[in-house]
Amino acid sequence: GDIMLQDQFGYTLDTSNEAAASAYRNYIDCVLTYGTEWHAGEEAHSKDPGSWFARIAEADGTICSYDIPAAASLIAAMTRDSQGVSDIDPRAQLYMKAMDAWICQGDPDKAAQTYQEVLRHYPKDLFALKRSQLLYFAAGSVPEMLSVCQLDQVASSHESSPYYHAMLSFGLEQNGQADAAHEAAKRGVVLKQDDAWAHHGLAHADYNAGRLAEGARTLLSYAHYWDDRPLCSFLYTHNWWHVALFHLDMNRYGDAWRLYKERVWEGRGKCDPTNIQDQMGALGLLVKLYIRLVFIEHYRQEWLGGGARSVSEPSVEDIKAAMKVVLGRASATNLQSHYEPLFDVLSVAAFTITGNDETATKMISEVESIAKGMPAKRKTAGDAWLGAMRGSRAWAQQDFIATVSELAAVLDDLKYLFASYEQCDVIREMFLHAGVLALAEGASPPSPDMAKVSSLIDSRMNEPRAAHVPCYAILKALYLHAAKGDGDGATAKAELVRQAGQVETKYASEQIDV
Repeated sequence: GDIMLQDQFGYTLDTSNEAAASAYRNYIDCVLTYGTEWHAGEEAHSKDPGSWFARIAEADGTICSYDIPAAASLIAAMTRDSQGVSDIDPRAQLYMKAMDAWICQGDPDKAAQTYQEVLRHYPKDLFALKRSQLLYFAAGSVPEMLSVCQLDQVASSHESSPYYHAMLSFGLEQNGQADAAHEAAKRGVVLKQDDAWAHHGLAHADYNAGRLAEGARTLLSYAHYWDDRPLCSFLYTHNWWHVALFHLDMNRYGDAWRLYKERVWEGRGKCDPTNIQDQMGALGLLVKLYIRLVFIEHYRQEWLGGGARSVSEPSVEDIKAAMKVVLGRASATNLQSHYEPLFDVLSVAAFTITGNDETATKMISEVESIAKGMPAKRKTAGDAWLGAMRGSRAWAQQDFIATVSELAAVLDDLKYLFASYEQCDVIREMFLHAGVLALAEGASPPSPDMAKVSSLIDSRMNEPRAAHVPCYAILKALYLHAAKGDGDGATAKAELVRQAGQVETKYASEQIDV
């Protein structure tokens, strides 16, 4: 018979058609590099309709374009057509089983385990590793995001493979190993200078360690690659989101705002305003800016006698106007899909802030019915999704007692929102500010909830990055002030405000060319 061709990992495909094999390899490259050839799988299938690998790539591309109903029917057709066929490549069989678990059964954990099974037999298959890690992430199985990268055969196969170390870095960082994550990301960049996911690994590790100015500069030194090569809009805007986050935590609000307008949303960049990931990044940054400007800055002025706003900073009205633009795009595209839990949480907050309570309420009731239909093993995930939505709406309504009680219940389960620790941090900030402001307004939330506020503030103050993030110290000072701490409290508060001022002054003088 014909000679079967191979993929880029040296494993056999089920096609002898060079055009089909080449399109398949292009699709896999697109996934690993976060490229733009998402239709290459479709092309592979058109060149060789009999190749299961080509059909798998086509279905995967359809999932990535968020057309889940179309993906589900492609997967169901594959499952149906493969019944009783004896000579299907075993790797392709596992891929189909994984996709069926992911899309048709709604079981990301089972899907991740099935992709991991591929790696037991085919350890060089970085596509299987990418999908396995992504689905453990989706399932909230954070330790497995790392352990799948550390499987013996996998780790030893990829010492010098591009793309592997960036995945390892993400797994390490989400499991709290920032230093090891930094080393892995650096190794990834050495192997492939333009690997934007390795740059992303550096961003997470630097941010976690509190290397804010340095982290921003490092990322900016690689940013030309994001413009120079085909990069999908998600990773383009997401890496710029990380650059903006560094500036936000340095209290350089003017720079963060400029980055938002020029890079994260529709400015000079490659943002796709119809893409749910791009919309989610934009809303995440806007809600964070809103928290910092409305809550921290306002109360810093009022209680702590803070300095005046700088001219380059956005006003609250600017932020609301920007939210309306993103929400308008979202309403036309993704609001009904409910494929991204964190997107729902942020949208509900932004709709409420901009005075559209009706849509926020409708979104919550849609998710209530989705959560009811989720399999029993996903109940915690459904509860976290709903609780975070209700809490973010209460926060936007400035009902601080309700915010604290809704969010206290889900704080430990934010990993189920299919978003990184850093992306979900906006929810922790809502919770903390609500707790501090409830106290300040003389309300007393239930003491177990307030104990959570207090212990989260303390655990933040103990993070390695705390000394480098002025708003942490300010928040602690506001908390002491609100808790009416006299005597020691007053001294501690003054010291915290002084520290924050010093750090902020240092950052203000940093030369960072954005």
